[in-house]
Amino acid sequence: TKNIVYYDNIDVISSEAQLEYKDIHINLNSDDAKELEAKLNNNMNKIRGKYTKLEDNSNQEIINEADGIAQAQIIDYNTFNSTNYVTIEVNEYEFLASAMNFDNKLTYYCLDKRNGKLLTNQIIMKQENLSADTIRTKIYDHIKDNAEIDIDVTMNNPYTLYYNEYGKVKANIIVKIGDINYNDNVEINYQLTGKGKTIVLVNGFGAYQEIWSAQVPFLNKLGYQVLTYDHRNMGKSQRTEKGHTIERLTQDLNELTSFLKIKQAIFMGHSMGASIIFCLMKNNPKLVKQALLIDQSPKMLNDENWKYGFMDYTKENYLKKCQERPRVHETYNGLDDNVYAKLMKAKKANPFNRKDNVDLLENHMSLDWRRVLEKTTIPTTFFVAKESPYYREGYEKKLEQKNSRINSFIMSPTGHVIMAEIPQQFNIKLKDILK
Repeated sequence: TKNIVYYDNIDVISSEAQLEYKDIHINLNSDDAKELEAKLNNNMNKIRGKYTKLEDNSNQEIINEADGIAQAQIIDYNTFNSTNYVTIEVNEYEFLASAMNFDNKLTYYCLDKRNGKLLTNQIIMKQENLSADTIRTKIYDHIKDNAEIDIDVTMNNPYTLYYNEYGKVKANIIVKIGDINYNDNVEINYQLTGKGKTIVLVNGFGAYQEIWSAQVPFLNKLGYQVLTYDHRNMGKSQRTEKGHTIERLTQDLNELTSFLKIKQAIFMGHSMGASIIFCLMKNNPKLVKQALLIDQSPKMLNDENWKYGFMDYTKENYLKKCQERPRVHETYNGLDDNVYAKLMKAKKANPFNRKDNVDLLENHMSLDWRRVLEKTTIPTTFFVAKESPYYREGYEKKLEQKNSRINSFIMSPTGHVIMAEIPQQFNIKLKDILK
């Protein structure tokens, strides 16, 4: 028995960047379902195969490794299944190898499984007894007036409302930040403490904001406001099958800081969190006053000209190696006892599913941020773990030679999680840097 929504005629143009063209099928016997299926496949056929590849002699800056793809128009699908409804999320965007592109368009089509009818706003409002004023009020309550809503676009789109996987009504909110529209609707859990200039702490892959337990009170006492948060699909944030890319996680961070009216901050990131900051430095450099980066190489994959990547991962083997956890001890002598206790409580409450996030890890592994760092004017500091099981020293010196705005410190004795393994030593160095 086929699923209500399924795909065939799949043409993968890049496994590295998860770029593909495919036909969609809606297994409901109704005119609405047939018309929507035809419409979506017609749109896909218009862009299918229309992509460009990098020239061998191209000097184009490469941020996204994508099997030689330079540019492509892409349409992705995601589905939300509840008891009575299926919603098809259509994500249209332009992939560029040379930039992290935030310009995506999301549309939600909700179908009633019982009769195959396509549900417009008016139908959902009628059956849920909702008025336009009620929806408008709920939208403003949700964003607490901390972001600029493009309310006309939100309200006038006939497919603003849809049912999520739990059968609850959601609105496809269009938020305007500068010239960019965001409308992903994934809830991010955050904590904002203290007063003063803002420092944003960015977690790594599979991490929790509790990993910063030794830094938050320390920075508060130094007179800083500290923002911590959990990435989508991790910690206390919403679980979702969509948006598992560094690009989308950076977009989440952009939205969160805009929501909190943070115009500029110091950003400190650990591991993959540092790569999110690399992306932020590329796309929104005015937001980043200073970048502090903990045990993260700017290029994860080793090759004949780069020996500072993640363990022995290369372009040829990383997709296979990402499927299993590395068989090493991430720390050198374990975590600080106080940090460990808080972290274990967080893990127990919201377990991390590595399998459900391996696509994010694959994307993270494929990126190369060296040129971004070579060109940046943002003061940047690398904390390098001498006993790191993942990276060898030396990448920081390569970058320092290219850019005088970059400096580094070798920390020891510590493994990958420097700030949680030797927090007192780390905090002393951090205080000196912030002066």
